[in-house]
Amino acid sequence: MSESQTTSTLPDSAEELKALVLSQQSQITSQENLLKLQTGQIELLEEKLRLHLLKRFGKSTEKYTNTGEVTLFDDAEYTGSLPEEAEEETEVPAHKRKKRCGK
Repeated sequence: MSESQTTSTLPDSAEELKALVLSQQSQITSQENLLKLQTGQIELLEEKLRLHLLKRFGKSTEKYTNTGEVTLFDDAEYTGSLPEEAEEETEVPAHKRKKRCGK
């Protein structure tokens, strides 16, 4: 019964009361269906938001997978089995700085 209806505004006959009850039951059913639909949409959006935030702010690790991806580094570099290269030393000739003028 809505707030605007009081006992004086309700129909007196049983048939009219039954029709009113059936009308209200159909409204309740449609409202429940709408509520279920909206609840499902809210849950879907919350899950999308959670996944987006996890992707944006979560742990970001790059894992080596053998899916045909081109790797930047040779696999031998990971095991440390690269041949040692002789380091070359380069000599730079010593030089003197010029004195600054005015000081």
